[in-house]
Amino acid sequence: MKILQLLFKNVRNNSFFKQTWKESKSIVDSIFGCSSKKNTINRNFINDFAEFLEKKNGMSKGGAIAEDTEEMILPILENSSPKTMNLLHSTIKKMDLEISDGIPFELLEQEARSIKFKKAKSIEEATQYAKEQLGINRFEVPDIETANQINYSLTKAFNKTEGAIKGFDEVEYVALGKNSKGLDPSRCPAETHAVFKDQKVKKTVLRINKTFFENIDKSINDELTMLEEHGQISKNKLGNNIIRLVADYRYSNTLNRYYRLYQQGKLTQKAKVDFDSLLHNAMEEERYVLSNKTSTCNIIKEYLGIDISHLSGKEYITKAKQGLLELQDNHNIIACARENPLKQNGAVGLDGYILHEQGHSDCFKRMSYNKLKSPHKFSDEEAHIAREVSEYAPFDSSEFLQETFAGLMSGDKYSSPTMSLYFKNGGLYT
Repeated sequence: MKILQLLFKNVRNNSFFKQTWKESKSIVDSIFGCSSKKNTINRNFINDFAEFLEKKNGMSKGGAIAEDTEEMILPILENSSPKTMNLLHSTIKKMDLEISDGIPFELLEQEARSIKFKKAKSIEEATQYAKEQLGINRFEVPDIETANQINYSLTKAFNKTEGAIKGFDEVEYVALGKNSKGLDPSRCPAETHAVFKDQKVKKTVLRINKTFFENIDKSINDELTMLEEHGQISKNKLGNNIIRLVADYRYSNTLNRYYRLYQQGKLTQKAKVDFDSLLHNAMEEERYVLSNKTSTCNIIKEYLGIDISHLSGKEYITKAKQGLLELQDNHNIIACARENPLKQNGAVGLDGYILHEQGHSDCFKRMSYNKLKSPHKFSDEEAHIAREVSEYAPFDSSEFLQETFAGLMSGDKYSSPTMSLYFKNGGLYT
């Protein structure tokens, strides 16, 4: 029965399935047109599925199933991969189960599909790839390197979700103003624009922010200046300038390679976006360490005999960074930003930004208008959980979903509470 469980794996990961076997039985019998006693359907699966139907349709517990079975089943099928639907179809045949006649079985007969990414040599080739492979009707991107990255990231999401992801209809390069969340346009690399009609999405547009690209050098230099002010840029044994971080960061070596190339003027515009992202993520990890003031002050006092617990603001940050760098030099102690050792920071650079926006496009096309219009504001407890993903993730349920989605598509692993919060708020893909 693993195949049936596979179909509803996204449903099963939610936490609201508590219905008893007796309450589930009549619902399942109605759906499959058979007695559950005669088939060895896994009882956990039946409990989960029955409660899911109740949640979706507002049925009373133990009540008879509504007549519009097709309407209830189709959203589940449409949010499952073709490969999974194929497995369900073959399982139904083997078990001699029946689904309502109204359900189009062509949905079940699709084959799982993947796309082999091909790096384009020209904008024309990239545009053709976007249209033919990704179904993008309009593709207007400024340079070939950025175009290839967009196509690569969207292809990765398509393949990892086995074609289930709902992608963009158009891609464009435009100057963005402040968005609905009030973000500075110079710090917003991209956004997803949705066109609605009668509260239904007609199309989604990936907007690459021209303003962000044009201001990328200023953004990088502002971040480098902050590091220099705190003594975090110094010479290595070879006499080269390097960035020293006070927190453990997976990409610290990559960050310094980009820094060296940036100093030499060898980074392309797209590579500068990646470097800026690496810098931003590294400084985010540092802020995470410094925000845990008690722990930071205690370890500095224990090893260096310096009490900085009475300090605050910029003075605290300066002294704490000096102390943490000294711990690295003299005691070989590196502060770890995350409690979760599985966190990998995989979604970085333009790749991470595109994956984040791909998540928005998918949600626009599969979630209700009301849910999209009013994303859930997290409680303090939920915000603390979301903080495992990124500094931006606790903003609201929508941004948390997309930050988590981008990480998962890039190989990041998250704790059980984080994944539960992800599924609870509508996350599907892992």
